[in-house]
Amino acid sequence: MSADAKSSSSSSGGGGGGSAKKRLMSDLMEMQNEPPEGCSAAPANESNLFVWNASIIGPDESPWEGGIYGLRMMFPETYPSKPPKVSCLFVCSFCLVFENRLFFFFRTYS
Repeated sequence: MSADAKSSSSSSGGGGGGSAKKRLMSDLMEMQNEPPEGCSAAPANESNLFVWNASIIGPDESPWEGGIYGLRMMFPETYPSKPPKVSCLFVCSFCLVFENRLFFFFRTYS
């Protein structure tokens, strides 16, 4: 089991991370009440608040139009002081976060 998985599983069982859990619950309520356009995010399952699935819909009139791009976010017990680790759940060369925007760079396969 990876260190991230151990941290996530121990945090879901009532261990540390109390302030992180409060913040994640607040973030979840905000996502449910006022979701950003073209985005969704929620915990992957009810038993672990520290692992979320998210999706981003490709904006109209862009190379990503019509695409739905999945992400997995793993929040540390020190959230929001430390950011989540984000993994792309689709095939791409790499993802880049720059000035609070997420960019995807795709490899073309033929």
